[in-house]
Amino acid sequence: MNRLICYLPLLLMLTATPLLAEPAVPPAEAAAPPATPKVATETMRAKQLQVKAWSAARARNVALYAANCASLVDDFLRCPEQPKALLHISELGVAKSDDLLYALEFTADERMDAVTWRLMQALLLRRAREMGYKVPIEAPVLRWLAAALTNRMVMGGRGIRGIYELDYQVANRQFVRRHFPRVDELLLSRLTPDYSELFQLHMLHCDLLAGCFELLPAAHGQIFRELLELTAHGRPLVEAVGYVLQNHQPGVISLQAWYERQVLVVCDRGIRHQSLAMIVDCVEVLESVQMVKAGQGLELVERVRLDEVPDVVKDLKLDLNAIGQLQLRFYEVKKDAPVLLQPALDMYSEALASLATGNTARFRHEFRAARSEFARVVARHRRIAAVLDEAEREYVTVPDRFGVYMRVQERYDDLRAQLLPVWQDADPGQKKAPSAVAAP
Repeated sequence: MNRLICYLPLLLMLTATPLLAEPAVPPAEAAAPPATPKVATETMRAKQLQVKAWSAARARNVALYAANCASLVDDFLRCPEQPKALLHISELGVAKSDDLLYALEFTADERMDAVTWRLMQALLLRRAREMGYKVPIEAPVLRWLAAALTNRMVMGGRGIRGIYELDYQVANRQFVRRHFPRVDELLLSRLTPDYSELFQLHMLHCDLLAGCFELLPAAHGQIFRELLELTAHGRPLVEAVGYVLQNHQPGVISLQAWYERQVLVVCDRGIRHQSLAMIVDCVEVLESVQMVKAGQGLELVERVRLDEVPDVVKDLKLDLNAIGQLQLRFYEVKKDAPVLLQPALDMYSEALASLATGNTARFRHEFRAARSEFARVVARHRRIAAVLDEAEREYVTVPDRFGVYMRVQERYDDLRAQLLPVWQDADPGQKKAPSAVAAP
């Protein structure tokens, strides 16, 4: 009993030791906040565009595409000067755009035609206001022109290949059946890209309507600048279109009837690329006039450059309608020309625009510069064609490389087909006798 009492304090100490040695549990540490992704910014100063996205690659790609869209708008309205205001384009959630004058937000999963349609409206609005036209943001003219330009950019391939190449087969099938859209519905439509297939058809017809106005005898882009100006002064779009049409083509009684005749001419173009020699011949005809040498007879008719005949330039300066027709013909040649030649053809139209303002000296300088630039790009185009032709001659195609083997194989296939019996032509239950072997 005494021995048990002596060991009792020791047992109590051993049982209490684990409790005393147990470490204290530290308080839970606060969870670290998630890392905020970095915002990538890409700026295109030439077109006054700033793009912000969650990745550098997306910001770069959107900026290049937006710059291409801005170039299309500038060419459509004939705006040679650089934009002044900055257009902010940002991915959803990247930046706040409430206090910005020109801003556009997009999402990564948004369709290209939907983003392009809204982008075209912003670019058209910026250009209209910089020209002094206070066009409302929700103006129907912006929706119509944006749909037309979106069709050229997305469906026409300009955003991919850098060229405008449309196929009007769908519209031609409708027009053959006398199914023409109403012009007032095209101009005032509030259709959005939410209706994908229907909106694509709507864009095609909006583009065709814009192409009808491009064929009017006026300087390139003048028709659409006048429509923006009339819209800024509060005139309804359908009324403004009729007013502009009467100014440039008097005698039109019905806007709908005029459209149904004119759109067939536009649709006849389709995809029509001309050869380099054809384009050079057309430009030579447009930039010169026929002259007869005095005392030499009619057989010595020669072409003299337009800027070298003062009397012709003097008469042409007084006829704005003739200048507009000449600009229109240069624009038609530009549509058919290779991409490399198109900027030089634009220089001819700009020179004629200087002549329309009465500046003869500037016209001569710009016209000669256009001719020099056109000759330079034609020579470059021919050098590129020569290199491609040489590479094509050196390339050995697959049929040429394995032609002998393939001809032998085809011969053995023919012999095997002649030796094997033919069963498919025999009557049911009766086999056809094998055909005779042809002598090789």
